[in-house]
Amino acid sequence: MQPHGCLLAGTLTVALIWATPATAQYGAFGDWRSHSGDNGATKYSPIAQITAENFGDLEIAWRWNTVDTHLPWSSDAGVTLLPVETVFDLLAEEKPDRWAEWDGRQRSFTRPSIRALVGTPLMVNEVLYLSTALYRAAAIDAHTGATLWVHDPKAYESGSPPPLPWRHRGLAYWENGEAARLFWGTGDGFLIAVDAATGLPAEGLCGRTRRSDGRPPARHTRPARSPEPAAHRLAIAAHGRR
Repeated sequence: MQPHGCLLAGTLTVALIWATPATAQYGAFGDWRSHSGDNGATKYSPIAQITAENFGDLEIAWRWNTVDTHLPWSSDAGVTLLPVETVFDLLAEEKPDRWAEWDGRQRSFTRPSIRALVGTPLMVNEVLYLSTALYRAAAIDAHTGATLWVHDPKAYESGSPPPLPWRHRGLAYWENGEAARLFWGTGDGFLIAVDAATGLPAEGLCGRTRRSDGRPPARHTRPARSPEPAAHRLAIAAHGRR
């Protein structure tokens, strides 16, 4: 899927989306629709099915391997999935300083890594949604662990997001009627919005843009790693520059 989103151009970016006022509720009732349970960050669920008495009886239902192990690569022969380290090698050959960082004193290289899978999964209508260390998003069947779709903004092609690159804390979920969207920020300074059912770019939102000063976004923006709150008609993203 092609990158799609809105550049986070300042310390606070507000993207208008379609919505109607929603009834406020606190805690996660059945689903887990927010990084911290709800927009009030209560981190609370009243579900009592798992208790101290039966915890020891739990069994592993399935395991999920990160989709970051393979990445799409375009060539004259078409698009193929290659091992992640192979793709990084090819990108490094194209541009040796792609992941170089300069802190004013020394230059360091932070080649992308898929090890920091730290995002909190959301669960909505028996589907899990999570973000990966490479700022990609995936939908997973909660019953089987099967991957339903993957959206790849290809943030790893833009350079190393400062500081502590290659980790992401999660997505934001929003719905109104039959429309459902997922939002997240990327390490190269973009806000991504996709259809929750398909992982395709959400219709009616702005396309992927860049600042006009010519600098790569990863060099002049701080990465958006935390979920962007989405409620009513707003998706709010705090995102500062160096």
